[in-house]
Amino acid sequence: MKYSTHILPACIIILALAIIGCSSPTEEKPVEIQEEAGGTGILDARSIPAGAQVFVDGELKGESPIIVYNLPGGSHNVAFRKQGYNDAEKPVTITPGRTETLEQALDELPTLPDQGESKPASTPSAEAKPQAEPQARLGAIQTLDLIGGFAMYYDFDNKIFGDKKTTNTDVFSKNYKTYLYFTTFYPSKIGYVDKPIEEITEDDCRLVNGVVTKLLPGQTLCVRTVEGSLAAIGGDWTSGQQLKWTSFD
Repeated sequence: MKYSTHILPACIIILALAIIGCSSPTEEKPVEIQEEAGGTGILDARSIPAGAQVFVDGELKGESPIIVYNLPGGSHNVAFRKQGYNDAEKPVTITPGRTETLEQALDELPTLPDQGESKPASTPSAEAKPQAEPQARLGAIQTLDLIGGFAMYYDFDNKIFGDKKTTNTDVFSKNYKTYLYFTTFYPSKIGYVDKPIEEITEDDCRLVNGVVTKLLPGQTLCVRTVEGSLAAIGGDWTSGQQLKWTSFD
């Protein structure tokens, strides 16, 4: 009993040291940092004037100004479309955890005259030239089966059509059954014409300058390809899942 007063304090000290040693582990957070770096970011898309449709990688997100959340880090194509203005597109790089602001001024479209008034400034000799020299001829119209999937890629110059993008892919479409939605790959341009493909001429396709458009059965999509040539695609695919396409000589 003489030594009990010394044993009790010693036990208390040992117990306190054990508690202190257990309560100070090193906290590591490398996993949280890695998850942040591989995450998503935000796009603040604006246009001048406002009210343009905003497409990110061909998908409609809404009208500008708009904040697009949860975009994967990396490069994306952003397109702006507003009636009465030229379509515009820009690449943007999204950094995870940050907001990227993109502002695009849109050029107003001029009022296009009728085709019979398209060359008022030409001299008499220049006006006679189109009649003496035939415009580019429409090539043979070929049929093309829509693939079973939702998306399809078109490379008109190399005649490659399928579910995979190639180096010179011109456009790609999403099949909504009652219409096709087309998006371009830079620097190709597109535009639709309210004519069947059998009646399309070079003049119909010469001024195409869009980057996205919807195509209905019976209409024709004019394409200025990545390599600078002209092609057209159309038909009524809703009845037999077949498109018609051609290129200009």
